[in-house]
Amino acid sequence: MSYCLNPSCPNPSDPLNENTRYCSQCGSDLLVAERCRALHLLGSNSYEKTFEVTETGTAKILKVLQIDDPVAVTLFQQQALLLGKIQHPGIPQLQQGGYFSFAGTNSATAVHGMLMEKVEGLTLEQWMKNRAYQPISQDLALKWLQQIAEILQPIHQTPYLHLNIKPSNIILTDSGQLVLIDFGTARQVSASYLRTVELSPRLKSIDSGGYTPPEQLKHEAVAQSDFFALGRTMVYLLTATDPLSFENAETSAFSWRDRAPQISERVGDLIDRLMDPALSQRIQTTAEILQQLSQLQPQVAQMEWGSESLEAIAPSSGRKAIPLGTLVLPGLQLPSFPQFLPGTGEQTIDAAPRLKGDRKGWRLAGVLGIWAVIGLIGGMGSWFLFTRTSTAYQCQRLLAAIDEGGQQVTQIEGTDATAANKMAQHLDRLAEELLGMKISDTQVQPYPPQLGKSYHQLSLSFRQIGEAIAIVDAAPLSKAGLDQVKEARKKAEEAGRAAALAAKTADGVAGQIYSYCKK
Repeated sequence: MSYCLNPSCPNPSDPLNENTRYCSQCGSDLLVAERCRALHLLGSNSYEKTFEVTETGTAKILKVLQIDDPVAVTLFQQQALLLGKIQHPGIPQLQQGGYFSFAGTNSATAVHGMLMEKVEGLTLEQWMKNRAYQPISQDLALKWLQQIAEILQPIHQTPYLHLNIKPSNIILTDSGQLVLIDFGTARQVSASYLRTVELSPRLKSIDSGGYTPPEQLKHEAVAQSDFFALGRTMVYLLTATDPLSFENAETSAFSWRDRAPQISERVGDLIDRLMDPALSQRIQTTAEILQQLSQLQPQVAQMEWGSESLEAIAPSSGRKAIPLGTLVLPGLQLPSFPQFLPGTGEQTIDAAPRLKGDRKGWRLAGVLGIWAVIGLIGGMGSWFLFTRTSTAYQCQRLLAAIDEGGQQVTQIEGTDATAANKMAQHLDRLAEELLGMKISDTQVQPYPPQLGKSYHQLSLSFRQIGEAIAIVDAAPLSKAGLDQVKEARKKAEEAGRAAALAAKTADGVAGQIYSYCKK
């Protein structure tokens, strides 16, 4: 597909445009700015359209202004100026010479566009959906809060405001970096900004329900307006609940902490200060956010690992070997990985620069240990012996889905966070398939939802182990870094226990299915 950007074109998505230079409908040039073609429409609103394009074989993003309004054009140009000015991994980069304008054939309306890098990943909204809307941990919330504060810092220093922070406008890349997108509402902090909406009836204030502060709705946004939206975003991630559901219209109260029992009182206080309705009580700068976050980090004087005490990190030549320990999954037998069972010996490794050895050993012990647990479902469950040759069609459908799950979890590739997340995606898909099955046999009806829930729990365990591996990968060579590794290991063990329970449940249900269907 090749889209025509001429706003007067009667059929901009005409299939005949695919292999031509000029639009078959209006004659406009389909080669945008002499460098790329608009291939896929990714989204649109009343102001902009967003396309995927390719330039020299590389996928990029093209944003095109929909309206020829003077104020809209000015704000669109400000967006391009902002993206071109700030170099930060958490902000999409405007391509060299990426801003352009042109007039389509027989059109009096100028088209304004900007060419940007394409950020690969999932929005936090998509990411939460993929993990069955499970609340995130306090550690991950603090990590992400710091990342977004660091992204906002150079934006506010320009000085600009984003004004549309919410989970759907934050992308999580495969590397774990958050990227803030959709700068279409970004505004320069100036007296002229406060009048832009009133000057143009075609532009209205953005109201992202639950995330927009009261002053922004009155066209009086300030830097702290972004903090309000950031706080509400953290509430959503920590509770997996739309912030609007916590608002009390009669009392103006915002009661959310009961839905986030995993956070401490101090963390809750910080998030409440971010989104205080009163501007004077809200945190004032990104520097203050980062300072508060640094004070929340644990003060480690000495760190215990098993029975060993780790002293201050010495130069490489004098560094002690660190007992890595093993990932203990209570009540499980892991015959495929005897080296990771309790009591089979203690691994020790040198604390090499950036914990390289520690990461490698922990990943093997942790991820393979978890995967050995999941292997109970993939290859050791009694139901796996039942083939798809059953004459009962509904039994065949159900067992085929379970069989696929078994095949997936016994063919794991890699031992890193990406592999864990990939497996979680497979399990989520299978869970949705099971939950969506229409079974008429009343004896079989309860089984698909039971298995679907087990797969969702297994998926969550994989995601948690992936998060733990990512923490280990990023841990600095310091006492604080080693403490992070220790905490990650504890969380992996908790994920292993949950996986073991889900595996046991799924195996029991599958055994019942086998007993019924073999008849």
